[in-house]
Amino acid sequence: LTAEQGASEAASWPVIKAALSGESSTETELFAGPQLAAIRPALAEQALTPLLATLNAKPDRRTVEDQGLVIHTAAPVRAVDGRLLGVLAGGVLLNKNLEFIDRLNEIVYPEGALPLGSAGTATLFLGDVRVATNVRLFEGGRAIGTRVSAAVHREVLYEGRTWLDRAFVVTDWYVSGYQALVDSHGQRVGMLYVGFLEAPFAAAKRAALGVVVVLF
Repeated sequence: LTAEQGASEAASWPVIKAALSGESSTETELFAGPQLAAIRPALAEQALTPLLATLNAKPDRRTVEDQGLVIHTAAPVRAVDGRLLGVLAGGVLLNKNLEFIDRLNEIVYPEGALPLGSAGTATLFLGDVRVATNVRLFEGGRAIGTRVSAAVHREVLYEGRTWLDRAFVVTDWYVSGYQALVDSHGQRVGMLYVGFLEAPFAAAKRAALGVVVVLF
């Protein structure tokens, strides 16, 4: 963007406003479907996510999610003499960005980090909708379009708290952590989740208790 174009965008996007003042900035933002389509129609298509019925989720009459969760960044571009020539702005759409979420899961749960056959999972939520995840459905596909439980929705999105507890995730119980994602205006727009399957640990606990009982 030129300096003049950046000035017209600054009211909508704080990262551009920051770049115009000389500071590089990166934020997590929501882009509406038409905004994504104006950048590139394929982005709007990628963001469009049918909502799937999910056990324990908060009731919702919507059938699709068409907004995009974007890592939005901007930096000033200066001439040799220091004059501001414009702003370099860009972003990464996180909806259905499977490479991003799989890499995140590898960082949190490297090979061998979880014993007893438990599986680590990671998810990005736009609001309460899974838009990028490695959580699986019964059919084996990714659980994109499913929604978080009403209890987590209330605790994290409404009240702004971090959830560190067991939680029902799509089809099973997981030891879970949920953290709200906040945009540049301070609004909670989604969540980051990491967790691991509880069942193997519960089975090991029962087995250990059985051994103790037999010994006694």
